Amino acid sequence: GYDYDNRYMVNLHIRGEASNLFGSRANDRMMPIWALSGRWNVKRDILESVDWVDDMALRGSFGYQGNMSNTESPKLIIQKNGTHPFFDEYYSTIQNFPNPFLGWETTSTFNGEIEYSLFKNRLRGSLGYYYRHTSNAFMKKTVAVFNGTRDYMVNAGTLINQGFEFTFQFTPIDN
Repeated sequence: GYDYDNRYMVNLHIRGEASNLFGSRANDRMMPIWALSGRWNVKRDILESVDWVDDMALRGSFGYQGNMSNTESPKLIIQKNGTHPFFDEYYSTIQNFPNPFLGWETTSTFNGEIEYSLFKNRLRGSLGYYYRHTSNAFMKKTVAVFNGTRDYMVNAGTLINQGFEFTFQFTPIDN
């Protein structure tokens, strides 16, 4: 992170996620995660002479993250059961259908916000916007039963979440 004169702040976060759920595909195990955020102290930079504004700042961030389902595997997992009630013989069922093509879910996120404090901190709050886009989201796909299972997980979904956030606090009497 870097802060210049308590006016401009920038932070960069970088890390890596890893999963051994990809089997022998070693190139797909690592997922770089990063985020960049910043804050501009508007009060200190351009509103310093305005008495009724105690604090005002603009904040923003953007970043990527990944997710891997911990219930899936590229390997076939068979579960041994008891004896079949009609045939009186041992039987097995598929606990995990193999999916060698399963990959990371990836999510990009943007946040923007203005924070304020006015009239000797009697009026405080924020107004923000967020946007979150997930691609390759995990979805169950229905397949024919002769495959040994009725459905299995695939990377085929897209999710978008967005909206506004608003906070407001008013203190009429402060003694």
